[in-house]
Amino acid sequence: MKREFLYSMLIVALVLSSISAFVASSNVVIIARGPAPPVTAIEWGSLVQPQNATPGDINIPLFVVVRAFAIGASIESMEYQPFGQQFVAIPGYILSANSTQSIIVFYLTIPQNVSPGLYKVFLGVNYTYDGGVVESSQEIPIYISPVVYPKVTFEWGNGNFVSPGEGLSPLTVIVENPSSKIDSNVMVSVDLPKGVYSLSGNQVVNFTIPAVQPFSVVSSTQMVNVSSSVSPGYYKVNYTITFTDQLGGVHSKTFNNGSIFIYPKQPLTVKTDPILLYPGKITSLTVYLNSSGVQLTSFNVESQNIIISSYNITTPISFEGVLPIQVNLYAPYGTTPGVYPVTISGSYTYGGVEYTFSVPEYVEIDLNESGPEVVSINWLTPPYPGSSAQGELTVFNPLPYPVYSLNISTTSLPLSQPYYTLPEIPPFGSSQVEVEFIIPKDAEPIYHLTFMINYFTEYGRYSSISSIITPIYSQPLLSVKLYPNTVVQGQQTQVVLYLKDLSNQSLYDIHVSAVFSGVQLVGSSNNTIYELEPSSTSPLAFSIYVPSYLATGVYPVEVSVEYYYSGIQNTQTFTIPLIVTQAENGVAVTVSPSTLYYQVSQQVKIVVSNNGNSTLTDLNLKIYSNPQVLSLSQTQFNLQILPPHENYTFTVNAFSPISSTAVAPLSVSLQYQTQDGLVTYNENFSIMITGLISIEVLQPSLTLVNNSEIFQATLLNEGNTQANNVIVYYPGGSSYIGQLPTASPLPISITLPFDEPNVSIVISYQTPTYQTVNMTYSYHGTITTISVPTSQPSHHKFSGIALVLVIIIVVAIILFLVLKKVRRHESS
Repeated sequence: MKREFLYSMLIVALVLSSISAFVASSNVVIIARGPAPPVTAIEWGSLVQPQNATPGDINIPLFVVVRAFAIGASIESMEYQPFGQQFVAIPGYILSANSTQSIIVFYLTIPQNVSPGLYKVFLGVNYTYDGGVVESSQEIPIYISPVVYPKVTFEWGNGNFVSPGEGLSPLTVIVENPSSKIDSNVMVSVDLPKGVYSLSGNQVVNFTIPAVQPFSVVSSTQMVNVSSSVSPGYYKVNYTITFTDQLGGVHSKTFNNGSIFIYPKQPLTVKTDPILLYPGKITSLTVYLNSSGVQLTSFNVESQNIIISSYNITTPISFEGVLPIQVNLYAPYGTTPGVYPVTISGSYTYGGVEYTFSVPEYVEIDLNESGPEVVSINWLTPPYPGSSAQGELTVFNPLPYPVYSLNISTTSLPLSQPYYTLPEIPPFGSSQVEVEFIIPKDAEPIYHLTFMINYFTEYGRYSSISSIITPIYSQPLLSVKLYPNTVVQGQQTQVVLYLKDLSNQSLYDIHVSAVFSGVQLVGSSNNTIYELEPSSTSPLAFSIYVPSYLATGVYPVEVSVEYYYSGIQNTQTFTIPLIVTQAENGVAVTVSPSTLYYQVSQQVKIVVSNNGNSTLTDLNLKIYSNPQVLSLSQTQFNLQILPPHENYTFTVNAFSPISSTAVAPLSVSLQYQTQDGLVTYNENFSIMITGLISIEVLQPSLTLVNNSEIFQATLLNEGNTQANNVIVYYPGGSSYIGQLPTASPLPISITLPFDEPNVSIVISYQTPTYQTVNMTYSYHGTITTISVPTSQPSHHKFSGIALVLVIIIVVAIILFLVLKKVRRHESS
């Protein structure tokens, strides 16, 4: 009996243990697959300052923000299918969301061979709900950005050219970071031209730069050995650039667009001896050309302050060794003592290649204290051969005391009277006297005028001799032409003054002034020309306004031109007719659009309208812009004819390289022919340049869950600037997002009323110019229905307990029968 009782207790213990184990296991049973919790944000690197993930990045943190699905639900675990690795799960964190948002961090590696773009990957989330665990899986978007490589250029670090056999020379690499992220551990490996070696004797040299800040330039220099075996010329070299981005990704790429130039050795040298000049005297400067066998094709000596009288060489000439050239220099009277530059230039051929040279030299001018001297002549009338010309002589007294009763004469050119007088010149002062020359018909182009001056001082009677050089004009030196010479009432027009050098020498230091009669001068370009070469033409632009009340007719334009010819100042005046014609309705020009996006190629349309009653011909349209702000593919158009009351549209491609909002000025100049002549029409426009915002709604879906509609999608800004104050409006409410950066997918999840037949949302955002834009999106796709069971856990528990009880009863009956049989056997 006692043994039977023990067996019974053992059976009861086994039964209770089985029930307890079953009840415990029934609490974690997976009851169903349910809807995925909404993903509210996906960012690389950081939620606060997102980064761009690129191919090759290693162990990049990917932040995923998940919101609990319903009140009472808790997220237990998450796993994410990493990019480029099928069916390999990365475990997430164990969290308790309690209907709040949770941040999950995955660390991923992006293979090097991945193409940039938007990819869909799977995210698995297990969460508890109503006592059970629900499995869910959904696709989420991630964006892989392209790698932005630094730009590389090469130059010789000494600022000069490098020739074969130069030896150790500094080679500089210039690295520019065009991105908004820092590039670190930058290394540039360059394949050097044959004959150029690194310090270790290799033909590869490496440049290392610790970091290059965004939008900045850093240079690095390495010494290389330029041997005599390298050939002169242009070399296209390969180089490999390697750098690390902010997420730790190492990127490397080989380019073949590097350029290094090896200059040939200069086979000609120029040398001079120092000389001292005195005002009013001609002095010879010796120029020594030393060559290894060249042909000198041109030779020239120039100076702005010193007159180059002559030099004894005729080109072309071939020589080897030293070639001395005598150059006669003349410093005009009144030249301030000091050091003055003289430029020696020319060209030569060597080895079938033509070269040029330009060598700056300097000469010193000292003070001439011999006595009063004629220092300059100002021609009041042009000195043409066979005419009489009025000239004004300036006489300078270099002495520290006054001179009196000066008699001035010359035998170089005939005078209308034997001599001219000046009463007195103070110490270190000057005076002017007008003289009249009789110019012979066979006068030389250049005259050396020698003047004899008899004068008195407090010490007695003295005389002095001085010389100046002056040109004799065989023809007018300068011509002036105004184009167009016809303007229209009530219009602002640009007219151009063309100056042409008619002489055989350059004109220097040209100053132009123009006085318009009747019309108003609005503005002008720089009216000073440093040099005007023989037979060349230089334009000067003037913007004028013709008042609408100005009567039609011819109005004079007085033009005065001051210039230096052969070191002598001269002034010419011109009177040019300007024709004013009657105004018509004319033309109108419009430019559209008024807003463009930077770093995006777009089209600009310029519409020209003929509002008049006559046909316009030979239309020439020019567009002016600042290419650093707005670059245009074409700036000049021609149209043969534009009938009355018709329009014509010119289309041009525009691109703005800037990266911030700015205003780009745009000027349009239109010239056309009418019955009355040529008309110029000018108008200025302003175009706003700002960033592009292009928001796309990707991967939309609509799910029906327990009498609620859940709309899920991903917002992606495919523009080049972020959207501000982003708000999503939907039936029954709104959701404030804030900023939406570029290339950063943002998942959204919206709960809608059950009876909402169509999903229509409005995405509102602000542009960089604070303009509000409303974008409407409508969903017309399919609806997925998901039911989350609520009574299934109790049903599972009841059926399980019943099964256990049946098993226990059967086992108890079997044990009872066995025990009974044993007891009978013992009693017998």
